[in-house]
Amino acid sequence: MVVAIAVAVASLAGVVMLGMDQAHQAPWVRLHGGAAWLASSQTGQLTLLDGASAEVAARVPVAPPGAPLRSGQFGSTGYTLNQRDGSVVRVDGATLQPSNPAPLSADRIFPAAQALYALDSARGLLTPTDPATLTPPRRSALSRG
Repeated sequence: MVVAIAVAVASLAGVVMLGMDQAHQAPWVRLHGGAAWLASSQTGQLTLLDGASAEVAARVPVAPPGAPLRSGQFGSTGYTLNQRDGSVVRVDGATLQPSNPAPLSADRIFPAAQALYALDSARGLLTPTDPATLTPPRRSALSRG
């Protein structure tokens, strides 16, 4: 009985030790020719990471330091959501110029080709906005119903 318990404990310890070798490995991310916009809440910046060189290509101030930020991207354009006030800033990928903050009252953003979708999950609202101006699309007389 004691031998069986000792063998079970030794086997379990071996499995744990083998598993620990891979437990804390960071995933390998391969960035190819593209670029990624990443938000830094600590600095209040949107940072452009160049995929080919894996180096920082630009840092653009978009919010006060310490503001909780989320980032989104469509093509070369970066978007940042300030979760404290629900505002969104667009950073043009060609000029690296930030827009003025747009008050969208969102807690998540989803950039797409035809619209930037702002989600207010507390109210259950998904609002499409113009991805360039960050304003709601104009409604025509026919769509007002």
